[in-house]
Amino acid sequence: MGVNVCPLEYNEHIPCHPSYVKHSLDERKRDLERHCPLPQERLFCLVPPPVDYKIPIKWPISRDYVWHSNVNHTHLAEVKGGQNWVHEKKELWWFPGGGTHFNMVLLSTLKDVGCGVASFSAYLLPLDIQTMSFAPKDGHENQIQFALERGIGAMIAVIAKKQLPFPSHSFDMVHCSRCRVDWHENDGILLKEVDRLLRPNGYFVYSAPPVYRKDGYFPIIWGKLMNITRSICWNLIDQQVQTAIWVKQENESCRVQNAEKKLFGVCITLDRFNSDTMYWQVQVREYWKLMGVSKTDIRNVMDMNANLGGFAAALSTFPVWVMNIVPVSANNTLSSIYDRGLVGVFHDWCEPFSTYPRTYDLLHASHIFSHYQDVLLEMDRIIRPEGFVIIRDEESILLKVRDIAPKFLWEVQSYLLENEEKIVKPLLICKKKFWAII
Repeated sequence: MGVNVCPLEYNEHIPCHPSYVKHSLDERKRDLERHCPLPQERLFCLVPPPVDYKIPIKWPISRDYVWHSNVNHTHLAEVKGGQNWVHEKKELWWFPGGGTHFNMVLLSTLKDVGCGVASFSAYLLPLDIQTMSFAPKDGHENQIQFALERGIGAMIAVIAKKQLPFPSHSFDMVHCSRCRVDWHENDGILLKEVDRLLRPNGYFVYSAPPVYRKDGYFPIIWGKLMNITRSICWNLIDQQVQTAIWVKQENESCRVQNAEKKLFGVCITLDRFNSDTMYWQVQVREYWKLMGVSKTDIRNVMDMNANLGGFAAALSTFPVWVMNIVPVSANNTLSSIYDRGLVGVFHDWCEPFSTYPRTYDLLHASHIFSHYQDVLLEMDRIIRPEGFVIIRDEESILLKVRDIAPKFLWEVQSYLLENEEKIVKPLLICKKKFWAII
């Protein structure tokens, strides 16, 4: 017997992000944060695709066009069409651009808050800048789903009461273009979270009415912003039209009162770093041969147990983006991943991930099942039809997965590859079948 299929109305089911409540009960949008059901309250069924779902358009065409039926929501186009976010074009959605555009140099990693459909991130891709876009699941229907369908790195998140799942000093820039965050409220606590994320000499780019409006309450908001940014030792370096840019000064004498301890990270030797990189370069070449796909067949990738980020680094010449996950039960290597110019988050695989169904073309699960045995259902939710799952673990665990995976409508093949100790070990490559409710 296979696993039951959820009713069709659950085709966009996100377990830890229930349906949007129009009127927030908390001014800091607490209701938009993660609220995961207890394990016994979670659905145990396969999330179906929507009616007329199609295999996503390949990158780079997907940057500008995606299938209408895959994200069948019109509200965002209706309210944001004038800003050139997204337009309907027969059976397609078209993303002409829009947002904040300016020249940037010497940037490696960038955080886009309230990213819309991530056109700002799409604009940065040719500049080899890694972006992590996020926005809440709110009244702007499915903006993160649009971004992911396009093949642009994004996740559901909100900057509110809980600390974001990123290490300190991770980003060269944080960008907010009409992101609807009240940075001036609560003594600037949300700006202080941005300060934690920014590297020394990093930039905060803010495009919103308080920058340029001189009527109503906007001058008061601007005054509060200036007071807060001065208190955390940011320097306003430019203000033009509707955009203001601050730099986080590397000034210890100024920052001593607000100094924060960095998250503890493991010590990594250069030899281990280099050997990890070379190992994963070989593995990636073998993976692509075994999957029998071209470089352009895969765009959205997740490494579910990223360790030092070697798998993602080995994909740097491929037209992909990689979400690196450092499980909360593992060593804290996320800072090292960001130091490599990559992006990722902390996550507890006992809970579902903050993304829409059918997000990823490839899941890489190296020694995940040794620590989280009940993760197959969540993997099925976030992998796209005809997407791949690569599983490496203890042989006894692989035997169990090989037996269970067909019940999730996965095809399973077993192969042999050398591990880091140059010992030949089995691995599984699974492919999710394209099925639908008729």
